[in-house]
Amino acid sequence: MQILVIDDDPRVVKLVERYMERNDVGVTSASNGKDGLALAAEGGFDAIVLDIRMPVWDGFETLTKLRDEGVLAPILFLTASTDTENVIRALDGGGDDFLQKPFQLRELLARLRALVRRSSSTSDPSLHLSDLRIDPVMHRAWWRDEPLELTRIELRLLHALASSAGSTLSRDALLQVGWGEGSERDSLTVHMSNLRRRLASVGADGHLV
Repeated sequence: MQILVIDDDPRVVKLVERYMERNDVGVTSASNGKDGLALAAEGGFDAIVLDIRMPVWDGFETLTKLRDEGVLAPILFLTASTDTENVIRALDGGGDDFLQKPFQLRELLARLRALVRRSSSTSDPSLHLSDLRIDPVMHRAWWRDEPLELTRIELRLLHALASSAGSTLSRDALLQVGWGEGSERDSLTVHMSNLRRRLASVGADGHLV
């Protein structure tokens, strides 16, 4: 696995580099969003670790530029803030997961591995349910030919819910779908709320979620 760490705190970067390299994970780092974008645009990274508070471009602006440049690698946000609004903004803007500082390096590695597994799983066929169409390979979804602007995690959750239409998925099952082991339930609540709102905006059936 190859990861890109974008963080202006050299202490955090050094700790991550040492731990990841001991676990056979290649690490490239950048101390600001501009340099990180240049590296990410070259490709070759399985995941990106992105700090929120940075000079010049903060994590949110860096995320926008990464996605605008077509960088599709899953992104895990690091944040020292306990502000729920920051978490919602990170996930709603296209981030795939978040971890609050200070964090356990073992948990960071586990979350990155889970993100990479989910991102690389492209064997599922397209799914059609009523007026809903999901292409999990291209990470796209439509309702009556209206594109649904979903994050990767929201799309995975919607795909799981649509695939199990007629049965109920537990919170633990949805957590496993979205993040793998050791995920936080607050993350699921945020994503499910956003997913319901996005579906409602195109008039999709509420019973889907």
